[in-house]
Amino acid sequence: MRKRLFFCINLCLFLFLILPLYGHAFERAYERRTEEIYATVRHSLAVYDDIGGDFLTYVDEFKGIKAWRESTNWYRIEYKKKGKTCTGWITRGDFYSDCLIYDGREKQILADGEYEMAYSSPFPKYSVSALDQDLTLDDRFHLKFTFLGDGLFLVKNTQNGKYLQPDPLYSKKAYHFWGPEKTAGAFRLIRKEGLFAVRDSVSGRYLVKNNDGIICFVRNKYACWRIRRYDKAITKESIRVFAQFDADWADHYYGSGKNEDPSSNLFTTSGCGIFSTVNAIYAVTGMFPDPYELAEYAVKKDYRILDNGTDSGFFKAAAKKFGEKYGFRYDGSTGSIDRLKKKVQKGDVAVTHVPGHYVVIASYDKKRKKFLLLDPYHLNKRATNAYGDWIKLSDLEDGNLMGYEFYFYKAERPEE
Repeated sequence: MRKRLFFCINLCLFLFLILPLYGHAFERAYERRTEEIYATVRHSLAVYDDIGGDFLTYVDEFKGIKAWRESTNWYRIEYKKKGKTCTGWITRGDFYSDCLIYDGREKQILADGEYEMAYSSPFPKYSVSALDQDLTLDDRFHLKFTFLGDGLFLVKNTQNGKYLQPDPLYSKKAYHFWGPEKTAGAFRLIRKEGLFAVRDSVSGRYLVKNNDGIICFVRNKYACWRIRRYDKAITKESIRVFAQFDADWADHYYGSGKNEDPSSNLFTTSGCGIFSTVNAIYAVTGMFPDPYELAEYAVKKDYRILDNGTDSGFFKAAAKKFGEKYGFRYDGSTGSIDRLKKKVQKGDVAVTHVPGHYVVIASYDKKRKKFLLLDPYHLNKRATNAYGDWIKLSDLEDGNLMGYEFYFYKAERPEE
């Protein structure tokens, strides 16, 4: 009996210590539906030619890999070397010690969901203020965008239940702009400052609305639309975390002048303020903001603290600078968790200052009494992971996720 009790105690102790290392201390918000894992190399990674085989090469730090677990102790990986895609093997120990896992899905310029789309007459400067201000509800389309991959979207008219059809340029059949899903077109969204151009993937022509109120396709690349979302892009069913160590930008220098130490002052080491802002904007508006643009502004306006991070004044300043472009505004700050809960329930998201770091509180599940936390740099000490975490209110009141201050963003919704 004593042996069993001793075993159970040790097993519980083991689980208590080891589970945070694998990011399961909280309830994971998003589950991968593929065996493929995306990761950024934190230190030089030794690659072998087979399981238990000979040393092959190193993958340099801050480079990206795709990995598949093929056995208890080995991962098969794909990596780039001199522009070529190569295959090799790494040990399980090296994978956990030298790799940072992130969500490697293709980055959508617009999150899936329902939006209002209103046409703006063609003009060269793309100013949001140049939009027609006297639009009636009949002038606006209520659409659902669904990402198809490779930057393309399926567009559904939620008012009639039909789908936007492809440009009829190469078709001799009778044409209707809205039709069944099986014949629907695929469209690319191109950002034009605070507006979007909608381009047919086959003809390359752009969607417009003429003076008679009829939509058609033309070659005018200045044909733009204002797109605004009805509700949060981050919900229990649709969650996305953009990591500061994503291989697409992990080694980007976050600063001005010359970086004397190539391993420091990068997005990976210092970019939590920038990528918490990226996650907050995407969560509340569905629009993916340019992290380089945000970082350049932070540096220019002296919100960048060298060898440290980003000053909290950046969050309000970023909303003033980019709010019109991405459809959001600053909605104040507080140190009160009760106020946090109320504002998040009403539609806000919050960039949150925790010890030495910034994260995002994107949603609140009233039934389970849990907050959705998005961490741009998950760490063992925070017990967070790459796919979002559902955490309790008590987790924000103590420990490595204790929230000191909450900075709120609110979306500019379409007028009813």
